[in-house]
Amino acid sequence: MSGYYEWRELAVPDQKKPAKQPFYVSRNDGMPFTFAGLLERWGPENLLTCTIITTDATVGIRSLHTCMPVILPKDGFEAWLSGSDTAVDPEIDGAVNITPVSPKMNKPGYNEPNCTAPLVALA
Repeated sequence: MSGYYEWRELAVPDQKKPAKQPFYVSRNDGMPFTFAGLLERWGPENLLTCTIITTDATVGIRSLHTCMPVILPKDGFEAWLSGSDTAVDPEIDGAVNITPVSPKMNKPGYNEPNCTAPLVALA
């Protein structure tokens, strides 16, 4: 996966409800993440379902959220697929780029090419 989104609440002066600022989390080197997940077909309809496994956030991600996807290290892919115990990439904090993006991402239907573009502050 090239990246994922996370949101942080921000207090807004003179407003009771905080704003939610979206952030795009990606790798500094542009390579994709490998997340631990599960895929299963079930039920009479043979429904295909999937999920991404989460864990407690690392120090570098914790400023955004208390949990995060289990991001496998480069050599952890085979271990995960074989059912071995695996852990989050120990070098992930130094490998991630956390970028604020447009609040338009707060709308589920927003799916434009600039979804991952850094938010530019107005002067």
